[in-house]
Amino acid sequence: SGVPPPVTCVNATCGENQTAEAQLRSWKFSPYNAPAKVLKSLRLPPMLFVASGTELLAGDSQGFAQRAQHLGVHVRVELFDGMWHTFPQWSEGCWGEGETGPALWQGETALQHYGDFATAVRRGVRACPDQLRPKTAADGVLAAPVLTAHQVGEASPAQIAPLQMDVCEVASAARPSLRGRPSGP
Repeated sequence: SGVPPPVTCVNATCGENQTAEAQLRSWKFSPYNAPAKVLKSLRLPPMLFVASGTELLAGDSQGFAQRAQHLGVHVRVELFDGMWHTFPQWSEGCWGEGETGPALWQGETALQHYGDFATAVRRGVRACPDQLRPKTAADGVLAAPVLTAHQVGEASPAQIAPLQMDVCEVASAARPSLRGRPSGP
């Protein structure tokens, strides 16, 4: 078509010309495609994935979360069935200009859980910073990522508990660990 491929910047070096297709396959543009060795070298922080359980990208979220978890990363996945991509942006409701109506509880819940997650990670930074990054292979593989699925119309916002996580080993048994398994005393 005579249009040159986009100019991109990789590792602060601009000028590489790659097509969009090449960018999609390159781990430099998407960590989803990164080899395990590269992901492990990045020492990824704790991750929270919130997505619609019925959107096209839900599988990508679950797949990358599982890959990260196998490398020792603290991972939590929350899926909201029946929602669309970027639904948390509509937490105030889906109304036209000047109209009012009920808030989108799924969006409100997702935003609240973002804050809960950030609070849990901040608490971990202060209490046990050495436990926030991936463990070595000698430490073993952690349990599967915590997966919470919210069905359409299944619960009201008041019925969904706040996202409670402890990233430190010395957590109460009543609260789920960010690692995806119950914490022991």
